[in-house]
Amino acid sequence: MGTNQGMITVNLNNRTQRNETIWEFQERLRKKITKIPDIKRFVVKEKGGTAIGTSPAPLDIKISGPDQEILYTMALGLEEKIKEVEGTTNVYKSFDMNNKQLNIKTNEQRIIELGLNNRVIASQVYSSIEGLKNTTMNLDEAKNIDITVSYRDDYRESVDDLLDVAIQSPLGIKVPLREVASIDITKRFNIITKDNLEYNIDILGYTHDRPFSHITKDINKILDNYPLPTGYSAKLTGEQEALSDSMKDMLMLLSMAIIFVYLILVPQFKSFLHPITIMSAIPLVIIGIAPALALANKYISMPVLLGFILLAGTVVNNSILLIGYIQDKRKEGMNIEEAIVGAIRTRFRPIMMTALSDVVGMLPLALQLALGSERFSPLAIAVIGGMLSATFLTIIIIPLIYASFEDIKEKLGLKALE
Repeated sequence: MGTNQGMITVNLNNRTQRNETIWEFQERLRKKITKIPDIKRFVVKEKGGTAIGTSPAPLDIKISGPDQEILYTMALGLEEKIKEVEGTTNVYKSFDMNNKQLNIKTNEQRIIELGLNNRVIASQVYSSIEGLKNTTMNLDEAKNIDITVSYRDDYRESVDDLLDVAIQSPLGIKVPLREVASIDITKRFNIITKDNLEYNIDILGYTHDRPFSHITKDINKILDNYPLPTGYSAKLTGEQEALSDSMKDMLMLLSMAIIFVYLILVPQFKSFLHPITIMSAIPLVIIGIAPALALANKYISMPVLLGFILLAGTVVNNSILLIGYIQDKRKEGMNIEEAIVGAIRTRFRPIMMTALSDVVGMLPLALQLALGSERFSPLAIAVIGGMLSATFLTIIIIPLIYASFEDIKEKLGLKALE
């Protein structure tokens, strides 16, 4: 006795042809489904609802331990707590204990008297209910069609019908199953899962209308404070684990990008100090990225980090224009103040043209004008915000840093840095 499972796929019009977002539609659908009686579990989600292909759901809390029933009890308590976390939806367990199971318990003494054993009884019960392949036949349209022999449907509809199944003894005696066995009905798990030879159960869920990192932070607080018996563990895995690994890779790539930019600038300017002055424009992008994401109602994500890496190699161009001009004028004998003022006056137009061309080029992606552009619009928003802030601040901050370094260098006599 099992449960019926099914999947319904709903194809929506594209976002330009409807007023609701897919998440608003899902929430409306969930409220209607909850009113349908006798539904044990349902999940409403968009296709491709996880960032990681191997993750069954964005949220995956894995509970492991030696006893499956204790795991299930723990999962029941954790599931209710996780449902209370703001931003979670579609929270469910990877398996349930609601499936009914028929247990056939044989009378050992009686089956020995009849020359039977449990294997023979199980085989005959299965054959009578599920059918026994007897032979095959060929038709013009098909070949090797199986022919099975089993009880008629009206003789296998209830437990009493099962108890009436005839068991053939090697002694030539035929008795009904009820004479050699009894049946009781219990509940069982619909699936058994193990990881590293240890039972486990997953609490799965989806997120909506709240940053993923904030949700996982609240869930980790619940897991840290949840009492676990000895030998049992609960941890947040799945997409969070994969994203943490990806975040480390992205930070490493960002570090490498900054190092390579510095190594390229050192021989160009014949200085170990002023490449640092030029690269001081990189932190300035953060000042613009944060409000840009807030205005667009976007969260920090992998595309945003990609945008930051892109900016790390782009915003230094403005600094190069300024510092290059300043150094050229100083070689001609101009003092530092005049060189800085002249650099800003001369380089202002090319700096602004470069920045605005980048911003305008990113606008169609940031505004999500094309279908499918939603995925990478955070990248464009980060580039626009970071580029604007870095451009305007570069004209003010970089000359000040240059002048400060030159002043320190003259006072300390750090000619070795050149």
